[in-house]
Amino acid sequence: TAPNNPILTNRNKAPYIIQGIGHGDLVFDKHGNLHILSLGFRQTGIWMPYHNLGREVFLTPAHFDENGLLYAGNDGTTDESYEINGDFEQEKLPVYTFKNTDPDIDWCYLRKYHPDNYELSSERYVLKGTDITLDDVDSPTFIALRQRDFVMELSADVKVDRGEGGITMYMCENEHYDIALRKTDNGTEAVLKLNIGGIKHEQNKTAINGDTATLIVRADNYNYNFFVRCGDREQYLGSGQTKYLTSEVSGGFTGTMTGLYAVGGTAEFSSFVCKYSDGE
Repeated sequence: TAPNNPILTNRNKAPYIIQGIGHGDLVFDKHGNLHILSLGFRQTGIWMPYHNLGREVFLTPAHFDENGLLYAGNDGTTDESYEINGDFEQEKLPVYTFKNTDPDIDWCYLRKYHPDNYELSSERYVLKGTDITLDDVDSPTFIALRQRDFVMELSADVKVDRGEGGITMYMCENEHYDIALRKTDNGTEAVLKLNIGGIKHEQNKTAINGDTATLIVRADNYNYNFFVRCGDREQYLGSGQTKYLTSEVSGGFTGTMTGLYAVGGTAEFSSFVCKYSDGE
């Protein structure tokens, strides 16, 4: 047994944002440098042991000493960044749209895919809802991207003919936050719904003119904030804490999904933009 076990761990290493390091593989780059390629996750804050992002891949420098013992990272931990040799540059894609994403690769469906319920193009996504909702352990009309970072602004122009359609921050059928347009006998309204465990709460709603509006989600490490915009008027509908859409509350390890959905009617989404930025 190596006297320096564990070779690589961030367990109980406060104030490390990166936690859950494991499932490592030893790899050599073309320069002969050794690394450990592992999985891990980033928690929302130094003293907030919750993570709403899914597992991510980390690359940690490693080496063998003169006695053949393996060492990794800085004192056996994985840090956020390292200087490593190479003629490469990491390319980030901070903005996601219908044009630069592929529904067959980047987007996910929930359980069974029903192709007749989706019309997807680089300009708009049209979702044909059924009576299956996001609360059901089933296959609602739903398509989503994985949330890739904490600080995010997501927006889309949404039009509904009947029923309900909108944007969801989705962890599972028991934990999700939904902002949507909903048709009623009195017209169209924008509604914010917060679902946490057995609590299904309608946080806010407001009437809108017509059947089209822009729905907006602005997120940071600790909150999802929800807005609706009609013309030049933007209205704040409320917020939900990120910690309730985490593995520590909901279980699982895939992270929160940024989704579009429709129930009981057809919803058309256009001008979709999901933009990420650094910092809390």
